[in-house]
Amino acid sequence: FFEACLLLAAVNWSWHAFLDPANPANEYVQSVTILDGCINVLNEDSHVVHHSFPGAHWTEHPAHMDKAWGKYIENRASVFRTTHAFEIFGMSVARDYDALAKKFVDIKGEKEGCPMSHAEKVELMKERLRGCWWGPRVESSSRSSEVVIEKIVSKKVN
Repeated sequence: FFEACLLLAAVNWSWHAFLDPANPANEYVQSVTILDGCINVLNEDSHVVHHSFPGAHWTEHPAHMDKAWGKYIENRASVFRTTHAFEIFGMSVARDYDALAKKFVDIKGEKEGCPMSHAEKVELMKERLRGCWWGPRVESSSRSSEVVIEKIVSKKVN
């Protein structure tokens, strides 16, 4: 029982490990998408669809992803190639940003003709994997936590 809970927690965390510090509610960043994955159970590799269209049957996930691909590009989604949730978990907790950067697909940069360098991808992985986007340990060089919180509050009010 304990092992099953631990396994499920690791998989769930892996699907949602990344945050956009400027917009923590950005589903395209906080939900991992895997292209050419080796373990694609019930089309979970199109994970954003699972959140955007929770009532969609799993067989429809790829079509929904294709239809919204422009939003993936616009948001520089957390897209990885030839991996799976367990590998993302391992690379993340091991802080193997180099391996994550190698698997990361810069769909926005590719579309615009200026793909990120490997070093830029490494920095992006570090930024998105930061465990908390507000609080006393957030670096002052990143966006102010007050600004981010204000954005979230204003979205809830509107």
